[in-house]
Amino acid sequence: MKNKISLSQLSKINNFLRNYSVWIIRGFFITLLLLNVFVYYKYVYKIINTEVSSDVERVTLNQDTLNELLDSIEEREDFLSKIEKESHKDPFR
Repeated sequence: MKNKISLSQLSKINNFLRNYSVWIIRGFFITLLLLNVFVYYKYVYKIINTEVSSDVERVTLNQDTLNELLDSIEEREDFLSKIEKESHKDPFR
């Protein structure tokens, strides 16, 4: 037995859709509205109302460590300035 849709079944479906199309569209838009409210609550409302907490610890350096760090930065800057001043052969010419 093949499942064929008869003309009477098609007319029943057509009548149902014609009679309840407004209710179907309203239900669809109400469902979309509820989903939008859920997404807004999940991603916007929670982010706005949460407090930012920072767990930053204070770092203290003694004078020797600070001087070593500054010296290393100065050495790097000197090295880079020397490299910039040197002229090298251009491999693309």
